[in-house]
Amino acid sequence: MATANSTVQCSICNKENTTYLCRGCSKDYCFHHLKEHRQNLHKELDGIISDHQQLQQRINQQKQNPHNSSLIKEINQWETNAIEKILQTAQQCRETHLQLKLTQITEEFLLPTNISIQQGSQEFINKISVISSLEQVVKAKFNKWKQYGIIIGGGNGQGNQTNQLFCPEGIVIDHQNNIFIADFGNNRIVEWKSHSNNGQIIAGGNRNDQLRGPRDVIVDTTTNSLIISDSLNRRIIRWFRQNQIKQQILISDIVCFGLAIDKKNRFIYVSDWEKHEVRRWKEGDERGTIVAGGHGKGDRFNQLDHPTFIFVDKDDS
Repeated sequence: MATANSTVQCSICNKENTTYLCRGCSKDYCFHHLKEHRQNLHKELDGIISDHQQLQQRINQQKQNPHNSSLIKEINQWETNAIEKILQTAQQCRETHLQLKLTQITEEFLLPTNISIQQGSQEFINKISVISSLEQVVKAKFNKWKQYGIIIGGGNGQGNQTNQLFCPEGIVIDHQNNIFIADFGNNRIVEWKSHSNNGQIIAGGNRNDQLRGPRDVIVDTTTNSLIISDSLNRRIIRWFRQNQIKQQILISDIVCFGLAIDKKNRFIYVSDWEKHEVRRWKEGDERGTIVAGGHGKGDRFNQLDHPTFIFVDKDDS
């Protein structure tokens, strides 16, 4: 640790004496203060060893129970909140983009066009007159609609009360005119009966591990259940209305935005937002059948770009 020097002042008592150089701190000490310095170093070393042992013990505890860490829980909650905010912002951007496109198309449609009629165009004129009369019929039909709507769900600001919604997504109406709403921000499915001022929580809403960011919901009358796209949990589940404890995971590892059901053939159609495709599933299928997209993200006729909500008509299209 130290080597003896000729007569030099001790760095502690400042007396000239035979001193010893400490190679660790490069200071000179007399024999008396050298022992004291050595004892202090031993104490510091003991403290470092003790801190190391405590740190190693905490690391071992974390390895045994990684999910019990408060930091891990905070990280998980941060992840959930961040994903929800990103998805909400992305949806708002999509809606804004679609609204701008619709406005642009409307403005182009209303612009007057220059049409010249040449000789021998009588047949063309007849076709124009037929189309014109059809437009008048369609216009007269739509004029019968009221110019204002009636609030049938929510309307009391953002919140988690039974008369409020928070970023509602998909809706479906059953044969009794009851409305089921995927209340994305409140992690729940709400049933809103006709002429009711409050909704009833049908699924989720009580614990965070039940639903996370439901995007869409459909009613399966055959099994008296709801089929829910539980997007942030990356799954599609069946929620039995008579037994809410019993849940069935139909499809795992999927970020689904839209659902549709073919009641005749018992097919479920699912839009996969991440894989840019729509698949048709039958109960028991492991992979389903691609019916739209499936060729990566793009704007070609055989591609989709983050598909969201879907609808299946009577011809299974």
